Amino acid sequence: MLKPNHAHSPCIDRHVLIITPFGVEHCQHLILGDALNSGLGNPLIVHGSSTYTCLNDCTATEENSPALWYFLKIGNEEANVTEEFLLHAVCGFNCRYNGVGLEARA
Repeated sequence: MLKPNHAHSPCIDRHVLIITPFGVEHCQHLILGDALNSGLGNPLIVHGSSTYTCLNDCTATEENSPALWYFLKIGNEEANVTEEFLLHAVCGFNCRYNGVGLEARA
């Protein structure tokens, strides 16, 4: 039985939205990491790094690599994701976002 233990997730059709006082910035998000629990278990725990490609003049970088993602399977091909990361965004301002406990759906 093949056990997944590596995650590579390009979010091409979805964007990370960085909400700023100047508007909403859209950034493509790429996750590259490894499963801490051998790819088994619920939640699946992945640690790794993220890269961001923003569509405007915004830059976003992860500051506390490795970040953590917890994937809790809720259905076939569907999971709730809880994240832990620190994001540094420069979009006409200079700001750091604390992503501890941020939730998403994958």
